[in-house]
Amino acid sequence: MRKQNIRTLKAITFTIGIYFLLGGDGHAQEAWNLQLEPMYMGVAGADNHQANITTTTYSVSNFAIIPALTIGIISPTSSATTSQNFDMGGNVTFRGQLEYMPEDWGVGVSGWWFDASSSINQNLNSSPPPSFFQDSAYTTVDYISNNFSLSAPPSNSGSVLKTSANSSLGVWNIDAYGIKTLGEFQNGRINMTLGAKFGSIDSKASEAVNGGSTIIGLPGLFSTSQNGSATNSANASFLVGPSIGIQGLGKYGNHRL
Repeated sequence: MRKQNIRTLKAITFTIGIYFLLGGDGHAQEAWNLQLEPMYMGVAGADNHQANITTTTYSVSNFAIIPALTIGIISPTSSATTSQNFDMGGNVTFRGQLEYMPEDWGVGVSGWWFDASSSINQNLNSSPPPSFFQDSAYTTVDYISNNFSLSAPPSNSGSVLKTSANSSLGVWNIDAYGIKTLGEFQNGRINMTLGAKFGSIDSKASEAVNGGSTIIGLPGLFSTSQNGSATNSANASFLVGPSIGIQGLGKYGNHRL
């Protein structure tokens, strides 16, 4: 749900509730019930993995076949992979409820919403190309995600592999229901609710890379440009289904629980 629509719904609900709670006769005040509850929600069960960054170290050993001819043998000596993961965290949000119950029946509507997002930005470089005239070592940095598999350019090339990624999640839920009292006691009652549940899920992950140029193959052989962007989404624009539940209400003076 768009943020402006959420604000409009809150304003309408708040205005109607205040009118019936503060205005009108005592029966109207008793029939209407307005609640606004803060709550903390977090993200669980989502795939937060975004990419792997692998740093590999190579050694270069040079052998002189003849004084005028030297060859270099390149062999990997170590490799380490770092996983990049989104941190969706959690946010404080609100649940609102408005009910009208003049007798042992009534109607109500309740709802809540939740938004979370996370971003990752990286600047990556490999080491300068190795020397083939003396023993040396160098490292390469590879960036691998669901959308791209790239190598970071050498630090002396004047280019940097810039990566940026963002993940966002938006969820809202509204229940519209009828209420029927099953049993009433001196300080409370038990109700049954029957209605429909409406909702939406909006999940999107976007990624962009800008790597300038990087050397491919042997140092100095040739170079290529690395640029691109991608967006992946998994949305359920509108969900609807039945809703049934049991509701308990306790009263102590003018207070309700």
